[in-house]
Amino acid sequence: MALLALLSLGAPLIAPYDPLSEAGGALEPPSARHPLGTDWIGRDVFSRILHGGARTLSIGLIALGTTVFIGGAIGLCAGFFGGALDWLVVSLSDALLALPSLLIALTVLTVAGGGSAQVALAAALSSLPVYLRVVRAAARAARAQPYVEAAWALGASASGVLWRHILPNALPTCLAAGVVAVAWAILNAATLHFLGFGGDPSAPEWGAMLAEGRTVLRAAPWIALSAGGALTLTVLAINGVARRLAAQ
Repeated sequence: MALLALLSLGAPLIAPYDPLSEAGGALEPPSARHPLGTDWIGRDVFSRILHGGARTLSIGLIALGTTVFIGGAIGLCAGFFGGALDWLVVSLSDALLALPSLLIALTVLTVAGGGSAQVALAAALSSLPVYLRVVRAAARAARAQPYVEAAWALGASASGVLWRHILPNALPTCLAAGVVAVAWAILNAATLHFLGFGGDPSAPEWGAMLAEGRTVLRAAPWIALSAGGALTLTVLAINGVARRLAAQ
């Protein structure tokens, strides 16, 4: 993950070519000049992969903020207070879980319009129902612990119990589930870009590059393999982080 962040943030300095400009002949195979070859109009694939990493990181940050802060707050309150709020959150998440996450993302895009920012938000919201249920379950499990009953017996307020006892003990589960939600959001965003909902099709993005590479897969497999490999390694790295967080 650190290497991905370094390469993505340093793409303007590391990338040998402009990701939007022609850098050689069309569909040149990998070589010393073009380590990952060129695409169908001569753009350097390696440069586009590096710049596409920045978009992937931005999608991950938007997804992390949306799921952890919005979903975490709602899930914690629902699991801790119960009652009508808990019933509403459970009912709404059950209804959304009955729909494919990609369909939820497409619905958000229909309302918000196309574009990279809208795709990132749609991908983040599509993973929110699962995260709500996980956080709610963690809050309910923490609420039943003896130390919470002791805090109630000592006269602690509801907000004090929530912030001093429920949140710290549910936080590892919340963070691990949030990181997994980031991986799903990145995959959903790549799918939406693959389907052409990402706005400018010339912008470097791994899902869009997969769509471009599909059309010339037999003649130039390096385009789709580079984008797919970058996407796969990123998701594997994110899942590795989630496993470490869950083990804490």
